[in-house]
Amino acid sequence: MTNTNLKYLNDTYATTDNGIILRTGRDDRGSYLVLDQTIFYPQGGGQPTDTGFIQSGATVMNIAFVGFSDGEVLHYITEEPSHFDALVGQSCELHVDKLRRLHHAKLHTAGHVIAGIIDARRGSMRAVKGFHFDDGPYVEFEGKQEGEAESFLATLQTEIDALINQNPTVTAALLTYDELKQRCWNIPPNIPEDKPLRTVTIGQLDASPCGGTHVASLAEIEAISLLKIKSKKGNTKISYRIGNSG
Repeated sequence: MTNTNLKYLNDTYATTDNGIILRTGRDDRGSYLVLDQTIFYPQGGGQPTDTGFIQSGATVMNIAFVGFSDGEVLHYITEEPSHFDALVGQSCELHVDKLRRLHHAKLHTAGHVIAGIIDARRGSMRAVKGFHFDDGPYVEFEGKQEGEAESFLATLQTEIDALINQNPTVTAALLTYDELKQRCWNIPPNIPEDKPLRTVTIGQLDASPCGGTHVASLAEIEAISLLKIKSKKGNTKISYRIGNSG
């Protein structure tokens, strides 16, 4: 088994590419393709799957879901062609739904903005989870906000607006664990210490371990609007939306 080359890590904006079909397979979810490399983002890390289509010769296969399994990326198709297994070894073209990709990248980066600003306070809250789906995106924190919720949200909103106006760049880099410790206050406990870690950094905020797709600058998001804050069982969720509409 060969690990899939994850090309989406290198360029959020690359939505067409080529690959080789290494094998086909079937499981409870359906029929899937494994390629030597992919620009399709597999669902995980709080970010939804990419969709689109893969074409090999005259055969076009719509992609309904993409997932990880033991280092491989599985591209699940909506309908299996009659000659499906004969596609092994063939070249193919990859086409990712561009609008969906960029929307989810914006949602993911927005979540990092919220988490990064709060983590930078080194206070009672520590980011532990992000949910960057259309259906109610939020960032979850361990701990509870200091002070009254409405005032907390208003202050945080002001900080977010100011950061977006500054329009810092969003960069990805590989760091060793020791380097990460110098640049990140809130390191997740399950992060491996023996290999390079992909991290994402927004301006002067802390670096954050992340395998998702992100936009290059905050101007692309336009706006991040905080919707509500809710605390339960020692954790706090902050819900948000992006863009200037709605």
